[in-house]
Amino acid sequence: MRLVIVVIFIVMLTGCFDSNVKEIKISNQTDVDVVEINEVQNKKFSYLDQLPAERMEEYELFVKERNLSHLQRFSPKEILLIYMHSVAIFDADSIYALTYNNDLLADPDLFRKEYAEYVLNAEQEVAMKFRYYDSIRIAEETVKEDSLSVVISVSLGSTTGSVAYGLKKEDKVWKMDIQHLIEYFKQKATH
Repeated sequence: MRLVIVVIFIVMLTGCFDSNVKEIKISNQTDVDVVEINEVQNKKFSYLDQLPAERMEEYELFVKERNLSHLQRFSPKEILLIYMHSVAIFDADSIYALTYNNDLLADPDLFRKEYAEYVLNAEQEVAMKFRYYDSIRIAEETVKEDSLSVVISVSLGSTTGSVAYGLKKEDKVWKMDIQHLIEYFKQKATH
C-alpha cells in the first residue's frame, strides 16, 4: 500500500514540472528509499511538426526571405497549420503574408496593429484549444476553383469542437480569408 501511495505521489509531483517522466524505477523494498527518475526534455508543441520535411524547408525559406513562392506547393490544410503556428507565436509578418488580399487588405502596419488589438487573443485561444486536433479536412461542399473551407476538429470525451476557415487562392498560393475577422471583432469591441 505504501509503495502505491509513493508511486502515485511521485507521478503527481513530476506532473508539476516541465518535463515528462520517461521511466520510474523503485527498488523492491518494504521502505521505499531508492527512487530514480529519468526525465526527457519537454518538447513544446508546434503545428509545424505536422508538416513533412520538404514543406518544413520551404516554410523556413518563406520565413527567411518572405517570398510567397515558397508556399505554392502547400495544400490548404498545410497553410492552415502555418497560420495556426503564426498565430500561436504571433508572427504578424507571416499572418499578413498568409492573409488573402484582393486589394482590400490594409497596409502591413495598420493590419498588424488591428490584428493584434482585435483578433489576436481570440485566434490564440483557438490555436491553443485545437493544438491536439483530431482531424483537419477540406469541407468538400465548399470547394470552388479558387476557394474552399478547411475544418479543424478536436474531441474530448463525447464533446467535439470544430472551426472552419475559408481559404482563397491568390498568386498560386492558398491564403487565409480572415480580413472579415478584424471587422467583426472591431465592431464587437465598440458595442
